[in-house]
Amino acid sequence: MPKISVSLPSEAIAFLDSMDENRSRAIATVVEEFRRRRREEDLEQAYDAYAELCRNEDADWWTDYESAATTDLVNDL
Repeated sequence: MPKISVSLPSEAIAFLDSMDENRSRAIATVVEEFRRRRREEDLEQAYDAYAELCRNEDADWWTDYESAATTDLVNDL
């Protein structure tokens, strides 16, 4: 695993030391948690944008689908 050197405020070091892990592992844990949360936020934003698109542009989708399905069913009979 690559190594890096960083300078952190005393409060951050105290927080890392309180995690009952070695500092390197604690930093990795914090970074992974940040990445997970960021990914969740990105997915939530994408979902919200898609939901808004559906509300605005596809508001009649379900009605149109039902109408087309009914028409197809009638034509098949």
